Amino acid sequence: GFREGAVDYITKPFQPEEVLARVQSHLRLRELTERLEQRVVERTGELETANQLLQQEIAERRRVEEVLKQLNRQLRAISDCNQVLMRAEDEQALLDDICRIICDEAGYRMAWVGYSEQDEAKCVRPVAWGGVEEGYLAEADIVWADTERGRGPTGIAIRTGKTDCMRDFTTDLKATPWREKALQRGLRSSIALPLKDENGETFGALTIYSTEPNAFDATEEMRLLEELTGDMAFGITVLRARNARREAERRIALLNFALDNVREAAFLTDEKGRFHYVNEDSSRALGYTSEELLTMGVADIDPDFPPERWPGHWDEIKTRGSLTFEGRHRAKGGRIFPVEISANYIEYDGQGYNLALVRDITERKKAEDAMRLSQFIIDKASIGIMRGDADAKILSVNDHWARVLGYSQEELCTMSFFDIDTNLTPDSWLEHRKRLTSTSFNTFESVNRRKDGSTFPVEFTVNYFNFGEQFFSCSFVRDITERKRNEEVNASRLHLMQFAVTHSLDDLLEETLNRAEKLTDSIIGFYHFVDDDQESLTLQNWSTRTKAEFCKAEGKGLHYPIAEAGVWVDCIYRRKAAIHNDYASLPHRKGMPEGHAAVIRELVVPVLRGDRIKAILGVGNKPSDYVEEDVETISLLADLAWEIAERKRAEDGIRKLNEELEQRVSARTRELQETQVALMNIVEDLNEKTAELQA
Repeated sequence: GFREGAVDYITKPFQPEEVLARVQSHLRLRELTERLEQRVVERTGELETANQLLQQEIAERRRVEEVLKQLNRQLRAISDCNQVLMRAEDEQALLDDICRIICDEAGYRMAWVGYSEQDEAKCVRPVAWGGVEEGYLAEADIVWADTERGRGPTGIAIRTGKTDCMRDFTTDLKATPWREKALQRGLRSSIALPLKDENGETFGALTIYSTEPNAFDATEEMRLLEELTGDMAFGITVLRARNARREAERRIALLNFALDNVREAAFLTDEKGRFHYVNEDSSRALGYTSEELLTMGVADIDPDFPPERWPGHWDEIKTRGSLTFEGRHRAKGGRIFPVEISANYIEYDGQGYNLALVRDITERKKAEDAMRLSQFIIDKASIGIMRGDADAKILSVNDHWARVLGYSQEELCTMSFFDIDTNLTPDSWLEHRKRLTSTSFNTFESVNRRKDGSTFPVEFTVNYFNFGEQFFSCSFVRDITERKRNEEVNASRLHLMQFAVTHSLDDLLEETLNRAEKLTDSIIGFYHFVDDDQESLTLQNWSTRTKAEFCKAEGKGLHYPIAEAGVWVDCIYRRKAAIHNDYASLPHRKGMPEGHAAVIRELVVPVLRGDRIKAILGVGNKPSDYVEEDVETISLLADLAWEIAERKRAEDGIRKLNEELEQRVSARTRELQETQVALMNIVEDLNEKTAELQA
């Protein structure tokens, strides 16, 4: 009761009904108050809940508004980028504009585009950037290899072809290589999106940085950025294709211009040999219009390629790829002219074609014919013609000189002048070049070596000239063996005539044989007189070397029957020179007298005066075979020796006659002198007698 307010009534008089009523009212009021407080508490809770919900809704709306703002910025950026893509003419300008738009319009801190390099390190080459870059890319050293610096978003995007994010540079482990530099520039997160070509191959990446961590978690934002990157990659591909197409069109235009202005006919033919393209020179060369030629084929202009031959030719071009050959073309008027054809197999849009470049070689053929004639004349010339370079290498040699030396022309063109000229040395070559440079030509004598090792004298006339800033020499070479032999023979003749003045006949014959040995490279020599009866020989003399080294047989001055002599008198029977180059194989040879040298080969010539043989001169054991030139040389010396011998013998006879006459004159003079003395004595006696008588 007291709890219900009964205390208010303890000291006061009260009516039970009033008290009960007041108690009930108070209780009701208490109940209502409690209920009101409960309602207030409940409402307050509801209001607090509503307020929290309102705050959450406001925050969500603000977030949504921010997302919408960002999406709107991205959409505007995409729209701007699309505008840039539609107007773009240059790839670099496109990339620069997109990076700028991403930072200025979309509000990102930095954006850059990198292309993947196919080098060993797999570097990523920055090609465009925007925003707060401040040298970051130069220090980043980003690669797309699977290494530490290739495990960032850019490297992963290029390597895998998938988008990759860096959620927070402060905590993400893969951000380690770039964390310090990134945070210095206010970069907290990044996203890398792959750039792919029309074949789905990744060729680079677009990397975007934000000042906020986890800035690229929103699916819609990532989708828009991927859409932007896809449009960007498509734009790059289209721009490249457009530029490539323009370049191709420019090249085609240039090719058409070049083909129309080149002095060669161009034909594009298919596998059936029909023309699909002809240039202006084709019409000019053949006399047809381009329209006429495009209704024709190879068989219509090439008499060497009838339709049945074309399939095999086409297969050969297709297999080898290109062919160059000579043929003939027939012009509209029927004129046939030689051509050189360069055929090239190409494929376009799955179809095979032959691009043939054809040049009229009429003038070249004439020039080649003239060159062949010139070469024929050079090869058949009776002198050697050689061309050399500054290092004495033989560049060309005519056929005549190759045959003289015993080599082929190909062999000589692998050799140098040092290989064939026994007198040429590096020092003398330098002196020779110096002289040629100052005089342009030089004539001198030398000695050449044949392939078999034999040597012979030559006369060089060398002309010097420069061609294409290079030194060349053209040499005209003559074998002067005959001239030298004649000079030596003439010198020997002069020597022998001078020698005969002061020497005896025997000395003269011995010297003649010495000269004969020298001129023929022999080591044995003899000179014998044939008696007037033509049946015996008078063994006259031998060379100094023969008597000293080879022949000890006696016989000088002896008369030797020709019938008993060996093969060395064959020249008497034949009445002409006899050559025995294989003496041992002669069936009618006879043995040599004791002390005579062994004979390997020999040459014996007769000295004829009218129908009679006066003498024979023989030489032997030359290292090589005796030839007709040796016969001529020995015959000249034998005749000269006989002439001098006859003169010497005539002079000796005259001298003897003079001596006999002088002796007879002297005897007669003495007789006359003695008679005169006797007469003088008689006269004196008569004078004395007369005087006596007179007295």
